Amino acid sequence: MNLAGVAVLILAFLAFLAVRAESNPAVQCSTFNPRSASYCPEGRGSTCRVVISKQNQYTYPGCGSCTKTGNTVTCSTIGITFQFTGTDQVEISYNPRLITRVNQAAVRYEENKECRTQSRAPCSNPLRLTTPTVQGRPGPAICEVQVCYNPVDCGDEGSLCGDPKIVGGDGVMFYFHGYKGADFCLVSDSDLHINAHFIGMRPEGRTRDFTWVQGLGFVYGPHSLTVGVKKVAKWDATVDQLEFTYNGRAFELEGSSWRSDPDETMTINRVGSRNAVDVVVKDKMGVVLTALPIGHEENRVHKYGIGDDDCFAHFNMQFRFFSLSSKVNGVLGQTYQPGFVNPVKRGVAMPIMGGSDRFITSSLLATDCKVSQYTATAVALRDKSTLPNLTSCGSSASGALTCRR
Repeated sequence: MNLAGVAVLILAFLAFLAVRAESNPAVQCSTFNPRSASYCPEGRGSTCRVVISKQNQYTYPGCGSCTKTGNTVTCSTIGITFQFTGTDQVEISYNPRLITRVNQAAVRYEENKECRTQSRAPCSNPLRLTTPTVQGRPGPAICEVQVCYNPVDCGDEGSLCGDPKIVGGDGVMFYFHGYKGADFCLVSDSDLHINAHFIGMRPEGRTRDFTWVQGLGFVYGPHSLTVGVKKVAKWDATVDQLEFTYNGRAFELEGSSWRSDPDETMTINRVGSRNAVDVVVKDKMGVVLTALPIGHEENRVHKYGIGDDDCFAHFNMQFRFFSLSSKVNGVLGQTYQPGFVNPVKRGVAMPIMGGSDRFITSSLLATDCKVSQYTATAVALRDKSTLPNLTSCGSSASGALTCRR
């Protein structure tokens, strides 16, 4: 080979190194610290982990709903994709419509070692992490990938946030006020009904309540599920404030996921380590629920007048639907009807969706709102006392979302 050929090869190799360096952010490799297994730097952001067992089994703590196809893991709930380009290398990319930034990423290997990105600036999209090479050979196999990220806070179609600001399936943003202590149907289809329990307050001199969603009730054939956030005076993000019932029985979300027995019709996956979950009704819909309080600054700016006895913890939510009928209704559901013309006034600061009387229900799990489309026949349970035949819901002294028969 002549000198020109050697020069070309050298340049090509240097170009490869440049691309590899650009794809691999500055990292620090050290002994794994168990305390950092499920926490973002300085406690900020949400954590998603892909864990690979010695038997090559994949689990996804904190990542919501994920699927694996070949060497690619897609976590569509949160918008992160992991492509394993080798046993020692993973390329991480994210959907900017769902994630504002990735703060840090890490890979674990040999069970007690890890490599983490070090820059305080947002990570590149995509970014690639590789375990350290050993005497010029590929590095050891990855056994875990961890990503710390900040999710987009509302704004996409199917979102419902705050005092509820809704972006419908038609892309139109509007507010629905309702009133405190009442339940309203968000989605009503022939085989699925979703209600929301509103909490709120009315400062002196106002003509309407400030309202937020404290809990959701799902009815799907013979199955019912409720997800609520507790009433607390001061918000502690290190404590899980969520509570659940399935077919009238309370249960704890132990670990990173839960599935209904025996058919797994309903599933719940944690998003991050606490206070956020992805609820999925098989082949029908999914929703990411994120619990959060009214902060001091938000209280001041909006003049809510919230005191020290209640931070009005509530849900922000992002829905996705797989198979709604053309007759679907409800505050949010109606916006998914083909040809739906949204009646809210455009071009104003707060377009309001009225007609709360059409959407109010008698309880969190009732299907009796005026626009109800629910026609499925529920199968009676053997123990009828466990049926969620609820007439009203509210916050008990302990902070739990309670419902009376």
